[in-house]
Amino acid sequence: FHGLIALQKGDAEIALKYFERVIELKPEWKSTYLYLAQAQLQLKKFPGAIASLQKCQQMGEERPGFHRLLVRAYLGANDYQKAYEAVQKAQEQFPKSRELQLDTLWLSAKAGLIHNALDELERLVAEKSYPTSSIVFFARIACKGIRYPQAQRLLEQLLQTHPVNGPLFFEAGLGYAQLKRHLIAARFFERAHQLGHRAAFEAADQFRLASNHRKALELNAQVSPKKKQLNQRLNIHLSANKYQRAITLEPLFSELDILDDSSRYRLGYAFVQLQEAGRASQMASAIEDHAKKEQLTALVKRVRSSDITTGVR
Repeated sequence: FHGLIALQKGDAEIALKYFERVIELKPEWKSTYLYLAQAQLQLKKFPGAIASLQKCQQMGEERPGFHRLLVRAYLGANDYQKAYEAVQKAQEQFPKSRELQLDTLWLSAKAGLIHNALDELERLVAEKSYPTSSIVFFARIACKGIRYPQAQRLLEQLLQTHPVNGPLFFEAGLGYAQLKRHLIAARFFERAHQLGHRAAFEAADQFRLASNHRKALELNAQVSPKKKQLNQRLNIHLSANKYQRAITLEPLFSELDILDDSSRYRLGYAFVQLQEAGRASQMASAIEDHAKKEQLTALVKRVRSSDITTGVR
């Protein structure tokens, strides 16, 4: 009972411990292995999930959900042959299961048969008989083949048909980010955020990569938590070559006690660009990562060497 509650809340680690304890006490309760497999799948423990499902196979084969879990486990373990065999067997047993059709679609996409997946997706979208819960899944399939015009056309069709689905716009953003079409991706992420699907960080990052630093800062102001926001803001200022603005963030990093090797290196780089060798050297001395420390120290030496040469002249 406690394990099921934890699983429903998404506390897979806690659920796992409860189910393992139940199995230890009552190994004959085969249904527990089914729940254990669900927790293992959430934790990406795919070999363990496969083993758990095999232990309750006789009981589970009468349920479509069992076969879906097995397909997911094999896909997670990158065993596409076993996943294909499992989905074929399930479809023979449950030919009308829409969920198993979707599993076949995802299997095709993951196994590299993206054109097969897109053709089937086009058929499903044209039928307009799919449940609303499948929309984001369809978008993920399209994004798997986003470099192909067919996939882009299908994604645009889904967006036009479901203009207020925030998660759908988020998936579209991910797809176009893969293509490095940063401005388009940024607009999709921004729309997702406007629709209530938190995507300010992703939108700001894509605007930064598109060199639209004003919009990047505008979206960054809506990012939380503060550590994530400040680190991204520092990146935006550095991308825009606004080194003076970048170093003004140092007190905030210190105040929140979130200075780490990465932020010290980036702040140190900004100090170097402003010819403030002393402040850059302070940042370098506090860096623990040897490679980063060496790189920043070399930049500081170059600045000081330039100062000496200027003085001699």
